[in-house]
Amino acid sequence: DLDGYTGCGGEDCNDNNPGVYPGAPEVPYDGTDQDCDGNDLTDVDGDGVDGGPYGQDCNDTDAEIFPGATEDCEDGVDGDCDGIGDAYDDDCLVGDDDDDSGPDCACEVHGERSVKGLPTAVMLCAWLALRRRRIT
Repeated sequence: DLDGYTGCGGEDCNDNNPGVYPGAPEVPYDGTDQDCDGNDLTDVDGDGVDGGPYGQDCNDTDAEIFPGATEDCEDGVDGDCDGIGDAYDDDCLVGDDDDDSGPDCACEVHGERSVKGLPTAVMLCAWLALRRRRIT
């Protein structure tokens, strides 16, 4: 392949492809080991979680974002890759009733009080409907 490395008994792991040789730039997630290290690059940001079409890392360019990461409830980014934005993520609940059963039902996100992500207006309408039913 004229890449300067030999394949037959040499270092080149694919002597039919000039883009594959020891130290070649690796193309992530393509299923090809360009640099002959024995692996395709599937963890670009080095956080220990594979990204790309078959990986679990939802942002493989940022080592702070991966499944199981601590959610930063102020940045508007899905930091733990659970598919839920900060405004509705259970990880962003405020307050804990200290009974080891998890967070309280009430939470506050961006100044709006809600229950398990339900907006205040929905809760108010439900409360008014129940109250009206009791009165009549």
